Amino acid sequence: IFLRSLKSTFIVGLSIPISVMITLFLMYFKGITINMISMAGLLLGIGMLVDNSIVVLENIYSYRQRDAKPKVAAVLGSQEMVMSITGSTLTSVCIFLPMLMFQSKLGIMGQMFHDLAYTIIFSLMCSLVVAVALVPVLTSSYLKIDKIVDTGKQGLTYKVNRAFNKFFYNLDSWYARGVTFVLHHRKATIFSLLGLLILSFATIKFVGFIFMPESAANSVQVDIELPKGTRLEVTEETLQSFDAMAQKELKGLKYTSMTVGGTSVISSGSETNTGSITYTLYPEKEREHGWDNEKSAKAKLRKYFNLFPGANVKFGTNMNSAGSSAISVDIKSDDLDLVR
Repeated sequence: IFLRSLKSTFIVGLSIPISVMITLFLMYFKGITINMISMAGLLLGIGMLVDNSIVVLENIYSYRQRDAKPKVAAVLGSQEMVMSITGSTLTSVCIFLPMLMFQSKLGIMGQMFHDLAYTIIFSLMCSLVVAVALVPVLTSSYLKIDKIVDTGKQGLTYKVNRAFNKFFYNLDSWYARGVTFVLHHRKATIFSLLGLLILSFATIKFVGFIFMPESAANSVQVDIELPKGTRLEVTEETLQSFDAMAQKELKGLKYTSMTVGGTSVISSGSETNTGSITYTLYPEKEREHGWDNEKSAKAKLRKYFNLFPGANVKFGTNMNSAGSSAISVDIKSDDLDLVR
């Protein structure tokens, strides 16, 4: 598109399916199946597949514009870019190599990103081979330079070509002015970049760390547990009291569902001292200004947790959400009494 040539666009686009097919071939021999993790790696790799081909083709194209013969332009243009694209590709590969080298020490993270790392490495190396081997062959045989001659016609092609030329001319001018400014203010540029680097490290502690991001759910679940032996009627009254306060507090509530009583996993019996209330909010697209989302709803409901003495009130795991609560504690023991 930017070279204003359908053939050049086709040559670059052809590198994607060829690289993907070779990547799938390597995945088969490595024993990697097509799953969510490997597909994520393949999608990330596809975004970088065309980079090498574009760089090689653009350099060959520049030789052709200087009246070089097709084969000569293909050889010289690809030779000049081999070291550059190889270094760039290996730099990206080195980012994912530690995931494979220290996989056994990364635990579950190493297992999760095993397929991801291999898929990205395979796709990047395939794109390098395609850019060095296939693109020069195709450009030497099929890429032709169409010199646009101004005949005075004001057709659509002329207007599009003129707009492209103007855009790239302005882009070159802005870049030249930017480089000139940087070269004349070297110390200021270096210290500014160092300042941004230090500032980026200083802001790390404000970003926060979490194993898995919390999903944007449209519902909030509140679990209430009363002392053992509490009658079902008392549990229901407690849930209704909490719900009455929540109904007055929450804005933009779509509907509410309440469950009184439950099944005990330990005793395999029915529990009358537990219950839960699920507040379903409107989706973000349907939400009006001032209505609550999951975060604001939890903030409003949390202040009522201490108004019920003897009751354990907490936010439960929403089954409609792909995420989980911020803290999850699992207790395992062979002693059943100790677990209780």
